[in-house]
Amino acid sequence: MPGVSGERVFDVLLGVSVLSWAALGLWHAEPADRWTAVRVTIACLHVGVGLLILFRARAVAQGSFGAMAAALPALLISGWALRSAASPGAWAIGPGVAFVIGGAWAMWSLAALGRCFAILPSLRGVVVRGPYRVMRHPAYVGELVMIAACAWSAWSTLAWWAILPPIAAVAFVALRIVAEERVLAADDRYTAYASRVRWRLIPGVW
Repeated sequence: MPGVSGERVFDVLLGVSVLSWAALGLWHAEPADRWTAVRVTIACLHVGVGLLILFRARAVAQGSFGAMAAALPALLISGWALRSAASPGAWAIGPGVAFVIGGAWAMWSLAALGRCFAILPSLRGVVVRGPYRVMRHPAYVGELVMIAACAWSAWSTLAWWAILPPIAAVAFVALRIVAEERVLAADDRYTAYASRVRWRLIPGVW
């Protein structure tokens, strides 16, 4: 494809793949689970992420191999949490509502990122709007709420081991944040932003 960079081709292929996950996830779900709030929330997130990948800006800087490796476990933890959760059709109201709220917060945060969206540590711009006015990594707050809701759904069935993904997620997300900020710090605008917005994840805590 003359005139098209390898990065752009990768983004198109990845974006289309993620969009397909939304449809395939609903298609392959059990009939009783297909249109549950949990399943629809996951599909909406896949659609949002797929579109962001398709239209995101080119990377100004990429993280090192070490930064990529540090971020990778946090990408995988959500899948573990979902596998540990109860079947979407069996969720109680409480964890279901928490999952939707976490998903909505994550989608708002990702929408605010817009073309600066990245999956692995890279610099594509600096965002200071929306929830980024009060914390530097709000999308991860939504993700952690969703992971906690997965544990809550399984806890109601006495699957105590489902608490392990949320505990691991906190550690892995913190590691990912540190790796990302090392890359973002290459931009003076991000350094200035970080000096104004002190909290990374939880205002008043960290």
